[in-house]
Amino acid sequence: QASLWREDVRDYVSLTERKMAIYLLVNVLLLSFNINLWTEGRLPETTPDWLTMGMQIAIAVSFLFLLLTVWLAMHAAVSAQAYQTRILTQLVRLPVPSWHELESCRTYGSQFEQIEPRQMFRVPFLLGKKQEGVAQDSAMPLSPSELERGLGDLSLAVGSSGIPEGPPAQPS
Repeated sequence: QASLWREDVRDYVSLTERKMAIYLLVNVLLLSFNINLWTEGRLPETTPDWLTMGMQIAIAVSFLFLLLTVWLAMHAAVSAQAYQTRILTQLVRLPVPSWHELESCRTYGSQFEQIEPRQMFRVPFLLGKKQEGVAQDSAMPLSPSELERGLGDLSLAVGSSGIPEGPPAQPS
């Protein structure tokens, strides 16, 4: 499930990045046309000064506008990439199993002794499913007392930093 969420985040961000790349390309081309018009687009000598000034102001404003769009397109692409990184690292984390889930998956040597002998020596994938010969007790989830005993062992294995220093000791 988490991989689907991560893929969705990447899809949405890539959509934004693609649109910004297209906007950036178009606006840089328009900016180059604007610079070309400003440098080589001359009016005839008989043009009134107010019209020449109006044209220069219009070209300058359009240059600033296009420069702003290029800057905002780059900013949007970088912001989308940064937001994608934030979402993927902080919000849509891959699921990490808890100690309880790890304990429920773990088996002990005493559980192996409870199954039938023919199940102990079976060849995997050839002699049927594992559940056929497994005793009922080994398939049961941990009881509350086993959980407390497991958590007690876990608390002994946790260092001063609060990070487990190793797996909890097996119950005897």
